[in-house]
Amino acid sequence: MKAYNAEFYIQEFIRTLIFDAIIGNSDRHQSNWGIIESINITKIETNKNNFSFLFKKHRKQSINLEINVRKKSAPIYDSGCCLGREFSEEQIQQHLDIQSKFDKYIRNGVSELRIEETRKKPSHEELLRFIKKHEEWSPFIDNEIRNVLNVYNQKEIYELITNIDSNLPEQYREKYGLTYARKEFIFQVIDTRINNLKKI
Repeated sequence: MKAYNAEFYIQEFIRTLIFDAIIGNSDRHQSNWGIIESINITKIETNKNNFSFLFKKHRKQSINLEINVRKKSAPIYDSGCCLGREFSEEQIQQHLDIQSKFDKYIRNGVSELRIEETRKKPSHEELLRFIKKHEEWSPFIDNEIRNVLNVYNQKEIYELITNIDSNLPEQYREKYGLTYARKEFIFQVIDTRINNLKKI
């Protein structure tokens, strides 16, 4: 990012990595994050001068354009590889009933990003710890994690998840709604992963 003079956006990218660590997203790569660039022409001035020479008219025209280029980080998107989306209802229940299976699922959560080309996929925590080794980013990561922990409200998150499909029409609830077990699993994953941020 430094090569493209985009250091300003590293902070937003780190925030995305922290979000991925919370939900366990395993598919963040070069094609699903970005920077939005907007180019607006804010001013156009046209000056026209007419000349008469041997009954022929010539028009001299000059156009001055004032271009405003704005850049911002793209919103977080394409974060679906997480929260047990690959599990059947039977597998979800097994992970709730057997603590060792749940713990293994949390431990096996990795990022698609690599620390080194030859290295295996790192866990989200390993990736953030690696970035923290760079002194310029360590305070920022610590502060962002502190902010997450300060605003995290276990009860509010639980209510949000358990009511996620409450406005779904009754006739669609069985097919498209989430089971109680899946909601419980999603909550347990998020709660565990947020608490794991304390170890970074």
